[in-house]
Amino acid sequence: MTRIRLVSGKFSSLCTVLLALSASPTEAANQSFMTNSPVSRFTAEQKQQQQEMLVDLATNAAAGEKRNWQTDDGRTGSEGSVKRSFARNGLPCKDLSVRTWFRTMKAANDYRVCQNKEGQWMPAN
Repeated sequence: MTRIRLVSGKFSSLCTVLLALSASPTEAANQSFMTNSPVSRFTAEQKQQQQEMLVDLATNAAAGEKRNWQTDDGRTGSEGSVKRSFARNGLPCKDLSVRTWFRTMKAANDYRVCQNKEGQWMPAN
């Protein structure tokens, strides 16, 4: 499972999230994984839209709910869903499924995140 960090209400972790979403674990082993990922082709605005969608997904979506964004022509975007919500040590956790695309480039990954006592969504195993 790929690890990510989502900070609820803040976008300071943009790079961490985008790196995590950029490639599957197999692609990450390759030094050039960023150049072959959908996220590497996103504009700054598109990266911001994806980050906002991910924070909303982790913070507000219940199990089975989806969030998405895409360009007007549908050729670039991201969608995510909450596969399950659960608690660990009394704190909320979620398994997320995220699909990202740029034209014909596609990536799909699953993530597990848990909210810490400060309200930040952190990677979990």
